[in-house]
Amino acid sequence: MLQETSTLVLDLQYFPNINWFKDSVRLSHFIFYPEANLRKAGFSNRMLLPASGGVVSLSVPLVGGRSISVPFREVRIDYKSEWQRDHIRTINTVYGGSPYFFHYKDELTSLFCLKQEYLYDWNLSCLKWVLEKLKMKIPIHEHKSLLGDLNKNLIVSDKYKPSNYTSPENGPFLKYPQVFEDKIGFQINMSVLDLLFNVGPVKVKELLSV
Repeated sequence: MLQETSTLVLDLQYFPNINWFKDSVRLSHFIFYPEANLRKAGFSNRMLLPASGGVVSLSVPLVGGRSISVPFREVRIDYKSEWQRDHIRTINTVYGGSPYFFHYKDELTSLFCLKQEYLYDWNLSCLKWVLEKLKMKIPIHEHKSLLGDLNKNLIVSDKYKPSNYTSPENGPFLKYPQVFEDKIGFQINMSVLDLLFNVGPVKVKELLSV
């Protein structure tokens, strides 16, 4: 259980999963460490959405692919493919029938027209977009040196990964209506977009504070 005095250092995810978001909101801040090397097989460049045929993974292509070993801040996005067009089309398909997506469709489409060079900057834009829609003013900090924080209750989280994001020990997990729940069952700990489009900003804030 995270304590209010904890310093939680996170990977900056691409439209983060719900528990990543919930833990940060409870601590009333976001702290990132962009000088650390990009974590491979993580959520830094992918998000999960529950579609009609099952959970889909949307990945941002990176220059150098999976072999890159550079600080997160230096990771470049590869624009050889039309990944932004594909991602927004998938989001439209998945959430066209959700209660709140139409409120955000145009703004989200505009966001996906941005062509930022670095993954870190893109993810930060996505996070700020969600915070703006939720009307949450939560400070975002960059942690320059983990060694300088020895006197604090420092937690470098390792529980928000594709390998363990549904593990019971990383719960509890929020339950809410999903568009395709009747077809594929309820899918836990999806992207925070799933929560926003299905229940709306007021309910999101209520659920995150539980």
